[in-house]
Amino acid sequence: MRTDSINSPNNVIRNYAVNSKYKSNSVKNTHFCGNIAGDKTVFLLNDVLQKLSYYTKSEYKNLSKEEIQKLRQEYEYLIKDNKIYYERLEQMHQMASQRIEECCDNKYGKGKYHVITIGRSLSSIGKVLGYRIGEENVTNIPLSDANQYLDKTQMKYMSIYTNNIENFSKFLKTLGLSKNKIKSSGKKYIIMDYCATGASLEGATTLLTRADILGNKNIQSMSVIDCIQDISEANRLNSVLICCGLKHFSFVDKAYSLDSVPSAVKNPNTRADLLCKLFWFKLLDNEMNREIISQKYTKEQKQPVIKTVIHKISDFFINNIQLR
Repeated sequence: MRTDSINSPNNVIRNYAVNSKYKSNSVKNTHFCGNIAGDKTVFLLNDVLQKLSYYTKSEYKNLSKEEIQKLRQEYEYLIKDNKIYYERLEQMHQMASQRIEECCDNKYGKGKYHVITIGRSLSSIGKVLGYRIGEENVTNIPLSDANQYLDKTQMKYMSIYTNNIENFSKFLKTLGLSKNKIKSSGKKYIIMDYCATGASLEGATTLLTRADILGNKNIQSMSVIDCIQDISEANRLNSVLICCGLKHFSFVDKAYSLDSVPSAVKNPNTRADLLCKLFWFKLLDNEMNREIISQKYTKEQKQPVIKTVIHKISDFFINNIQLR
């Protein structure tokens, strides 16, 4: 694999996040789409993005057509030097969320499951999945590093301080997750991660299914690979998830301890740079217009098209981005 060049997507991500002139808090409320050729209209970008605090469908519906168009234009302007990278990243979110939805619909029944994504790498995919199956049916918790600060004995048995467990359980209730609700919901709750080694998924499942947290009634764990029957396709998608820099676009921060999980799930806008916010908007925009886009293909064409796209996505990322 090629080493990162100064113009590679990995460096583009880091540069925008660290020192870009477009960083959202560098100049308050003065971003405008005058960058677009022929557009001289001042456009207060931050004011509009503040309407997308959590990037929900209801927030999107409150945007005007002009605001949506301006956000699209600014996004296109910022990605113009790495357009293929971001197009592939958008496609990957669409394909991954579709595969998860199809698998869970077939296995549990449409509307009969709730997905808990456990880390930063699946955070943005989980967000898109929520657009598809209902935002109330997906929860993202930053627990993929739990096995680094809790050993297996602590995760499974009563060896974590009681206050930590009580506080963590109270926090989960604010996310709509409790033992009683899961038991009475009639739904299966699926703890999900992409899998490099499987350790993160195992650790998070062991922790969440403790008797003093969520218990093990109606809870299962599943990797993204488990959602894809075609082994070649599964391996390709998993490789993309490992190497394409998704953690930068996460809606949650990294948690360094059980006590820090709640603060890691705070309003995502407080820590995101402008390009990240616009990418989140684009994911939402794509899903809000998905039915229009999908009309280009007949039902018979869709499956071959999806498989071809996944191959193109994986080839791009694997050939152009160094694993980190």
